[in-house]
Amino acid sequence: MKLDERSEVVNKVNFWEAYNNISLKNKRLILIACIILLLIYAIFGVQTLLILLIIIIGFQPFTYMLFSRNSNAFHPSYIIPFTYSFYALGPMFNVDKFSQGVISSYLFIQLIGLIGLRVGLKQQTKYRSQDFHLPRNSDVENNILYAGICMVLISIPSIILEINAFGGVEEFFNVGYGTERYLIMQNSTTFGASFQWLILSGVIIGFYGMKTRSLIYSFIGASIFSATTYYFFMIGGRSTLIYIIIYCAILLFYSIKKNMSRFIGSFVIIGMIFAQAISYARFYLSQGFIGAMHQTWLLFLKKPLIFLPIYSNEFRMPSRSLMEVLQFGGPGLQFGRTYLSSITAIVPFLTRLIPDVGFDPVKWYLTEYHNDLLLAGGGLGFSPVTEGYINFGIVGVFFHMFIYGYIIVSLYNYYHKTKNVASLILYAGAFPMFMLEGLRIHSTSFLYKLFRIYLVPFIVVTIIRFVQSKMKVRE
Repeated sequence: MKLDERSEVVNKVNFWEAYNNISLKNKRLILIACIILLLIYAIFGVQTLLILLIIIIGFQPFTYMLFSRNSNAFHPSYIIPFTYSFYALGPMFNVDKFSQGVISSYLFIQLIGLIGLRVGLKQQTKYRSQDFHLPRNSDVENNILYAGICMVLISIPSIILEINAFGGVEEFFNVGYGTERYLIMQNSTTFGASFQWLILSGVIIGFYGMKTRSLIYSFIGASIFSATTYYFFMIGGRSTLIYIIIYCAILLFYSIKKNMSRFIGSFVIIGMIFAQAISYARFYLSQGFIGAMHQTWLLFLKKPLIFLPIYSNEFRMPSRSLMEVLQFGGPGLQFGRTYLSSITAIVPFLTRLIPDVGFDPVKWYLTEYHNDLLLAGGGLGFSPVTEGYINFGIVGVFFHMFIYGYIIVSLYNYYHKTKNVASLILYAGAFPMFMLEGLRIHSTSFLYKLFRIYLVPFIVVTIIRFVQSKMKVRE
């Protein structure tokens, strides 16, 4: 028998073995599910069927986590498909200018992306139900504290330059969130992530204080965190606040020997509503902190439904880029050129060496379809699904989201394997970016924020460890 024939026989045997291992009850459930889906397709059409499939495949892991006692709430396979579904279905609330064929194609492509994401998460899913907390006796090395102090020191000149770019402290706070602030920052000489580095330093120092039971460091960390949180609220920095809250939640979740998965599930849902509340509060910042909170509360009492995630532009706008590409045409297949540009997000000087090799999808998108917004200095989200599609078509969508899921679950596995504070800091920095930001922007912007802001604590810890090891060798 030839090798190909043997492989075919083995595959058939494996298929029937897997089929026979399914219980009779589950076979009946699968049959009933297929019949229901066919009826939905026959009665309501393909779009309703695709929407239902996205909801089922995206929400199923999160729902399982909510009702499971020992689930690992911050394992990426639970929450990331859930948030992906919101981004996928967000544009469906405003589709008047798109043809029915485009809407159906859009939903199908989003479903392919979701399947790719789930497969990528499944390929490396280990340790999901085992003990995932830090050991009680885990060493909290002093280099964690040194990293926090270093981040305070490097954030100070960055903050000074940023305030100077606005002409002083008063103007710095008077300029609200949006295009004006972005244009000032773009046209000024600044470096680093200023207050974002500072708030992360507060988290790291506070975490060190909590683990070592030091009241002094806990107080210093809490003070830095509180001051910078007030700053981000006053300038409308919603995304930073949300990501830092998730960052803190992960550090606490894996440090406390108590499973709070059900609480975390509720925390995610409430967090989405809170994020929407911050977006509305930004319109009242001129009235100060108390005034903005009061006006937002009055708005909630008047129109509570608009605080639901489905009304958020956070979920509505990014994937709209895919609809517009399908309806009005894209730039042609780029065969990975946008990914070449993303390398410069990690190694900036490469931009000067290879300026014409990459392709900026957002610049093309704004120039082509939203030129007025581009001229005004504004911007829009650009879905990673759209990026995968303009590079390699539908196949590109599947593999883009497959790699996306594979990377974040690999980072989790690294934490679980090492079970130390440094690897936890790495995962805490990556997870909120993969959970939200990476699903609404293209790879270049995503990697820029990931490496230059949220992975900086881990990078600093790694550098300090390297220096310490070299010093020990010399001794």
